[in-house]
Amino acid sequence: MTNYSRPTDIRQKGSNSLNMDSYTVTSASASFKRLHQTGQLNHAYLDRAFGKRDRIYHRIYNHFQGIVRHRDGQHFIISGSNKKSRRSDLFVVCMKSYLCYAGDPKYAKQAIRSNLITDDNRDQIDKILTINRVDKKLSHAGGISLLGDLLTVPLENGKGSKIVFLDFSKPASPAWLTPKIDRDLKAGCATSLKLENGRILCAVWTEDDGPHFDFYLSKSKDFSKGFKDDVMRVDYNEFERHKKFESPRFQNIQFIKQTNGKVFIIGTDNKGKGGGKENRMYLLEIIIDDALRKILPKNETPKIKIVDFRVLSKYNLYYNLNAAAGLYVDDQKKLALYAGRVFRSGRKPYRNEFRFAEFYEKLPVKSKLCKDIRDSVIELYTEIDFTGRCLIIHVQREGVLPDYSKIKGDGGHFNDCIKSIRYLLPKGRKYIFYENDNYNSGKSDKNELTLIGSGYLENISDLSDKAVPGRKFKRSFSKKISSSMLAP
Repeated sequence: MTNYSRPTDIRQKGSNSLNMDSYTVTSASASFKRLHQTGQLNHAYLDRAFGKRDRIYHRIYNHFQGIVRHRDGQHFIISGSNKKSRRSDLFVVCMKSYLCYAGDPKYAKQAIRSNLITDDNRDQIDKILTINRVDKKLSHAGGISLLGDLLTVPLENGKGSKIVFLDFSKPASPAWLTPKIDRDLKAGCATSLKLENGRILCAVWTEDDGPHFDFYLSKSKDFSKGFKDDVMRVDYNEFERHKKFESPRFQNIQFIKQTNGKVFIIGTDNKGKGGGKENRMYLLEIIIDDALRKILPKNETPKIKIVDFRVLSKYNLYYNLNAAAGLYVDDQKKLALYAGRVFRSGRKPYRNEFRFAEFYEKLPVKSKLCKDIRDSVIELYTEIDFTGRCLIIHVQREGVLPDYSKIKGDGGHFNDCIKSIRYLLPKGRKYIFYENDNYNSGKSDKNELTLIGSGYLENISDLSDKAVPGRKFKRSFSKKISSSMLAP
């Protein structure tokens, strides 16, 4: 058995002709607004990665900083800092439990939802694959990002930093790429973008010498030639609309393109210096001059405008935007945020887990016709009008849920607390909610709520409304859900 507690060095050289497709959405602003306020919780199991006496990545000796989802959908790359051994690592985790009931590879790149709703031996399915040692001297691997198969990794340790690039076309065996950027200042996080002219634009965020972005441009279309020495700096106080917002402390950034060619960066942070306060997101438009995009007679420094700002759920034991976070766009052009825990805890039962949450876009108001039960989704909210905490049910996978008090969700369980519902079911298919656990245990005096699909998105904004159809008894069903099942 491979000893995963001893990370392997990355030795092989990668290809400079790798995929460098940008994440692209129809509307960055709309996708940003549609992200759920709370996340769907997941565990990735690290049982084979750490021994009982292992002190590496234990409590204060570890720090998870970035998390990105690979374009194959199933692999996640997590950057880690290890102060004790003075090294930086990349963990590769493989998630497969969300595919168990889909039975079709087209779902691999779509939402994972939560792997904690049902117990499907996920400790044998969702687990660590490899640990890759990135650097033996620069112990802090910061906020990473993906451009197709190109992974951008900022490294620092005290003064100075460098940006390195890896070929992740094969997640189990990443490879080095020639280019690197050496810096005198620190580098908290970095992201890359391929311009229309074929050159790569790398953005680095730091608070060293004042909060600002540094932009670097590759020398040519041939990425192996590296980057120009010129640095294009944009200070936060130069951002358009910066006075309306508190200065960020970005821990992760990601370039996002719109289908019309506009370019954005989404940055994440936590208001508290060590976390523990508001989890925040900023949407920034990066206005790139045509000279930089196409002709390139000289470097034209991008301009930056703050477009939008959001506060998500507060820090908890599953995620903290002061640490591991990253953006992803699926093959349906839907945006997702992944956010993880700062530390690998030494306390049971969390000792052998990496915990993280998925924030996906809400179901669109104008949804496509749903014909397949595999495409069915139900959103349960703890407040009226689809607000508060949210639990998302993948109908086929979670077709039988006997006890909501045992479901781990963002902010606690979901038993007897649901007040509104949005659902997408094929026409005629039924999903039933019960007032008691175990589907009312045969008690005829307990209420039920039956959802009947129309093929399109349906909404129940207030379950206390006596006009809500589908109830067994005409009384409020607000805060009454304790179990549910998909009708045959």
